[in-house]
Amino acid sequence: MKLTSVILLVVVLIGVEFVSKAEGETCSCSCCIGAGCKMVEKPPLSIPSCENDACDKKCKEVYSADCNNPQSQSMALCFSTGSFIFSRYTMFTAFILAFISMKGLSF
Repeated sequence: MKLTSVILLVVVLIGVEFVSKAEGETCSCSCCIGAGCKMVEKPPLSIPSCENDACDKKCKEVYSADCNNPQSQSMALCFSTGSFIFSRYTMFTAFILAFISMKGLSF
């Protein structure tokens, strides 16, 4: 049981290290021109922070022809890069814990 605790502690420390190295946010933009138009997703953008409508501003700046037109409709979503990494790490840890509890850990 002690070995299991050590292994889990190492896995947690590695996960925390990966999360702490994740920098910036990812901005997802979709826009189109005209009433009732179908939104077209643009390539994602990296921004330092999601605060103060930074994602919406960045979309309109980078994709000004489509997203900053007076007749355009746009949608901007901001995601924390760290939360994606943490989510993957959490799922991996949950899988490992489930596997260990079902099979038992023997060395």
